[in-house]
Amino acid sequence: MNFSDYWQENKRFVTTVVGGVLVFFVAYSMLDGSYGSQARNARRSLSGIQVDLREPMFGGTDRDLAEQENEALRAALQELSVRTTFEPRAEFQWNPATGSASNLYFQRVDEVTDRLRRLASRSRARIPDGLDLDMKESMTNDSNTTERHLDALDLIERVVTEALNNGISSVDRISVDLDPGFTSKQGLGAVERTRVQFDMSGPAESVTATILATQGDRYGRPVVLDSLTCKTPRRSAGQVKLNLSCSALRLHETLQQDELE
Repeated sequence: MNFSDYWQENKRFVTTVVGGVLVFFVAYSMLDGSYGSQARNARRSLSGIQVDLREPMFGGTDRDLAEQENEALRAALQELSVRTTFEPRAEFQWNPATGSASNLYFQRVDEVTDRLRRLASRSRARIPDGLDLDMKESMTNDSNTTERHLDALDLIERVVTEALNNGISSVDRISVDLDPGFTSKQGLGAVERTRVQFDMSGPAESVTATILATQGDRYGRPVVLDSLTCKTPRRSAGQVKLNLSCSALRLHETLQQDELE
């Protein structure tokens, strides 16, 4: 069979095949013109990135700078820890060799209440009966909990003493809240807060002086203030109501890290 005969019998098939090949090459040329350059650019960019990754990103100078910054941060953290961690006075620190924590707590409650009552009497001011301290008997079975209440008692005496000395007319309410970590499954975090809130009333200058006094160094370190709110009642001219929230902090993570080192 010669070509002429083959063409006559199969020209539809040959035409279809040739047309398909032409469409393929035309489409390929169009796609290569549209996306080929982008693909080549992407491959070049990827090759450049791979070359950069083979080179070291940091040298000895960078390491020295990082070590210096790390040392500076550690020093700043240590200073912050010292300034913010609550340090109870010796009489509020429990020593297992001297007896139970609960006995120490109730003894200190009586002593602090008596001192503040006498100070309030001289200042002609009012303070809550029993300082609003209602720690349950069941809580005294846990020495850790009792130690936190000893911290709170120390903090209460400091703040109320400053308030009475600066002319506060009345301390209306005191409340103590231990860190939620004591009752949480997650436990205590890096920063433990024993919060003490005070509601007080007095002249504006006395309120201002009280706030400033808590930030003095009479007890070695300033009192950590969480928040404060001042309001002026309409019926009490010249009087200001102060809500003051303070914390006795314990920084567990810092202490653990120091012990490991």
